[in-house]
Amino acid sequence: MKLAKTFPIILLLIVSAFFSYACSNGKSPIEPAINAPQEISQDIPEAIGLDSSDRNLLSIYECVIDPIAKTFTVEPINRSGEFHFPLTQMYSNVLQITGYGFTPNFWADIKLQHPFPGGGIDGFDPRVIAIFPANPGVSMDYPGLDVQANNSILLEPDGYTKLFDALAPTIPGNANPFVAYFKDEWKRVWSSTGTTMETKRWQMDISGFGGPLTYKLVVDVSTNFPAAPQPIIDNAPEPVQIDAIIDQGMTTDGGDSLIEVRVKSWHGMSNIGDVTMESPNVFSGTILLSHFDSDPGTDTYYFRNRIENELNAPEGDYQLLVDTYDPSTNIHSYNEFTATVSGDTPYHPADITPPWLNVAPENIVIQGNYAYVASGVNGFHIYDISNPSNPAWVNRIDFNPDSAIDLFISGSYAYVTDSSLELHIIDINTPESAYIVRSVATPGYPQGVYVNSGYAYVACARDGLQIVDVDPPESAYFVNDVT
Repeated sequence: MKLAKTFPIILLLIVSAFFSYACSNGKSPIEPAINAPQEISQDIPEAIGLDSSDRNLLSIYECVIDPIAKTFTVEPINRSGEFHFPLTQMYSNVLQITGYGFTPNFWADIKLQHPFPGGGIDGFDPRVIAIFPANPGVSMDYPGLDVQANNSILLEPDGYTKLFDALAPTIPGNANPFVAYFKDEWKRVWSSTGTTMETKRWQMDISGFGGPLTYKLVVDVSTNFPAAPQPIIDNAPEPVQIDAIIDQGMTTDGGDSLIEVRVKSWHGMSNIGDVTMESPNVFSGTILLSHFDSDPGTDTYYFRNRIENELNAPEGDYQLLVDTYDPSTNIHSYNEFTATVSGDTPYHPADITPPWLNVAPENIVIQGNYAYVASGVNGFHIYDISNPSNPAWVNRIDFNPDSAIDLFISGSYAYVTDSSLELHIIDINTPESAYIVRSVATPGYPQGVYVNSGYAYVACARDGLQIVDVDPPESAYFVNDVT
C-alpha cells in the first residue's frame, strides 16, 4: 500500500479514529434510519477491491429502487476481511445521494466526500461502481462470447458507463454493468483539501426489471502514487467506451448492414484486443471487426464490418453485443446495440435523368440527402435523394468537351477530375447553385482523387501521384508529384 504523502503515523491514527466515530453516527441522505451493519453478501467477491492496483474499498451500500412506490433507499453495509485500507473501517458518508426521481427513467444525483478532509491524504481515481444482478426475465445469452447481459441501461456524464465483465474469475460470462463514476478524466487526484467533488447524475432505464431492483454500490479509491521520476499511471483501468452506428441494410430476403464501432480508451490502441460482435438471432457465431482509423489525440479508435441476416430473421429489431478485450487487465468490455432487419422492399428503379440529357456515370458519392455523380462527357451532376421513391435532379456543371472522371466529397466541396488534365474544386454548400471555386492543372491524365488534411491526392496514370494543396480551396495550387 502506498500513500500520496509521507506523514507521521500518529496523524493517520487520529484521523482514522475521528472518522471511525463520525461515520458510525452518519445518516443516509435517502434513508434516515440506517440499519445495523450486516455482513456483505457473497455475491460481491473480495476481488472487487482490486488490490493488485492498490485500490482500496471505502464503503459498500445496498440500494433499492422501487418504481411503483417511487422510492430509493441507500443503506451502508459492512464487508469482511482486513486487506483494504483502512482495515475494517467503513466510511458510510463518503457517498451522498442529494436527490432522485422518476421522470421518466429513474435518476439520482450522487456526490462523493473525501473521507479525510484536510488530513493530507490525497486519493487517486475515485470510483462509484454499481453492481447489478443478472435478471433472467430480460437477459440475453450470447453463446459465442459466453456472455449473459442483463440489458439494464445506466447512463452518466463521463460516457464510460458500459457493460464489462470484471467478475469473470467468480461469475464467468455474466456481463454486469459496472460504472466508473467520477472518472471523466484519467489520473484524477482526489485531494483532501477539496472535501467534496461535484455532484453527478445517474439515469437508469429499469423498465425491464418490473418491480423493485436491489443492487450494490461500491466506493473505492487508489492510494498508489509511484515515486518520482516514475510517471503516475491510471490505477483504475475501467472499461473502454464503446459506441456504434449500424445502418439498416439487412432485409428479410438478403442485404447486409454496415456497423462502425468507436472505441475510446485512455490506455491507447495497444490495450484494445480483438473487437468482436454477436447477434445469435441474426447470424451464427461471432464476427471480428477490422480496425480502419485512429485518432490518438482523443484516444479514439474505429472498427467496422458488415452484418448479414444469415439466419433469415424476420422483420424486427435484434440485440447485438460488441466485445473488446484488454489483454493488459484481462477485462472484457461489452455494449449492446440494436440491429434492424427490414421487410422485403421491392426494388423499383427510377430514371431521374432529365429527358434532354444522356448520362454515363463514372463514379457516384452519397452525402446526406444528395447524390453527386461524375458523369463522363456529361459533366458533374447533383441529385436530391431525400425521398428515394421520388428522387430529383438538382444541378449540373458541364466540363464540355471534357469528361468528369472521378470525384471526392469533403465538407462542402466536391473535388472532380476531368479529361482536360484538371482538378476542379466545386462549392456544393448550396447544391442548387453549386459552382467551380478553382481549377488546378495536373501534369497527367487524372484517374482518381482523394482528399485528406488539406491536400488532394490525384492519381494521374503514367504520370504518377500529384499532390495539390487545397487549404483553402479558393487558392489551391499544385505542390508536388511522385512518379
